[in-house]
Formats: sequence, structure tokens, C-alpha cells
Amino acid sequence: SILYQLVECPWWISVLASAAAFVGLRYILPAIDFGGIVANGMAKGFSQLAPIVALLLLNPAPIAALNSRERYRTP
Repeated sequence: SILYQLVECPWWISVLASAAAFVGLRYILPAIDFGGIVANGMAKGFSQLAPIVALLLLNPAPIAALNSRERYRTP
């Protein structure tokens, strides 16, 4: 899953993904006109989930930081 991939990446990738998801879901997606009432309503509904998705994507950052610290530690 995406969370396992973010754990394997550097910690700042998780922070960037979290920020991009928040901005995309909160501001960009609701501004797009999809041409249908249902699609526009779903886009506006997803904007309410932006903080939850951002926090979910931010969770792997501390684990990734610890992994990278252990990976580059000198014996």
C-alpha cells in the first residue's frame, strides 16, 4: 500500500505527499467543474476529508525518519 511505500522513502516524501493531498483535496478538487451534480457533490465532500487524508499520509514520516537514521548509522 501507499503507507508501506512511504515508510521506505525518506521522511520528507511523506510530508510532501501529505501537503499535496491536503491542497489537492481541499482547494483544487472542489474548484473543478465535472459537469454533473453527483460528481461536483462528491468533490465538495472529499474536501471535508482533506485533513484526515493528510494526517494519514503524514503518519509514516516518523517511522521513515527512524529507518533512515538506522540505515545510515555508522557501526
